Amino acid sequence: MNRPYLAPRLIVIGIFLVVLVIQLVIGLQSDPPFSEEGFLIGLLIIGGMGVVMIPVVWRAFRPAAAQSAAFRDAKLGIGTLVSARPTGTTINDQPILELVLDVETGDGPVFRASTRELIDVGTLPQLVPGVTIAVRYLPDGRIGIDPSASEESMTDILAAKRMREGKLTAQQLRVAKEGVPAQAVVMGFRPTGEVLGGEAIIHLDLRVTRPDGSSFEASRELPLPAVALPGLQPGSIVEARYLPGDEANVAVQARMR
Repeated sequence: MNRPYLAPRLIVIGIFLVVLVIQLVIGLQSDPPFSEEGFLIGLLIIGGMGVVMIPVVWRAFRPAAAQSAAFRDAKLGIGTLVSARPTGTTINDQPILELVLDVETGDGPVFRASTRELIDVGTLPQLVPGVTIAVRYLPDGRIGIDPSASEESMTDILAAKRMREGKLTAQQLRVAKEGVPAQAVVMGFRPTGEVLGGEAIIHLDLRVTRPDGSSFEASRELPLPAVALPGLQPGSIVEARYLPGDEANVAVQARMR
């Protein structure tokens, strides 16, 4: 698993050790040499700085909860955000939030859990109820956000869930997995008035551009969660897939993360 947080930790510890070595060398080679008392005071000052700074840096560059040792072999799930509450704690001006999520597992059951996570302030506007987030979960119900989860693994779990709910057919899944990647422009967006499993069924008119630059028109009716609707308004460009010879059945990838 990727561990980008290790580098800054090791750099700071390395700097501290270099400063400590320099202090030792200066103390031993200075002319006249430092007095024993002054030398010890210098070492105590540097040591005290290390005792204070290293834990601070270690915590500031801590990994996401899902990247800790406890979650190393944990299963991947998809959490639907219920709420995000500030805890009042910040590290380097980045807030720690308590996130409450409904977690969908690969096996089907859904459970509610919470986790405290250090959140980049730039991502705060994205944390609205209904957004989906990759999580790792343990048998005891603990969860942790996993920012390194692949799109493919997330898509597989979402697809399995939607098939169980009757919102996705085997043919549509085949198109999504095996279809030719393409881009589509949303030409029309119209709610049908029907609802399936708490999601509105939307009629989409699409203009799909093939890899060779030519295009074709297609229409789809599909149930969509509210969080996906802003990205499918007329004029939006979305990722799509289609099977050559079956261009009437177009898979649309709605951005929900």
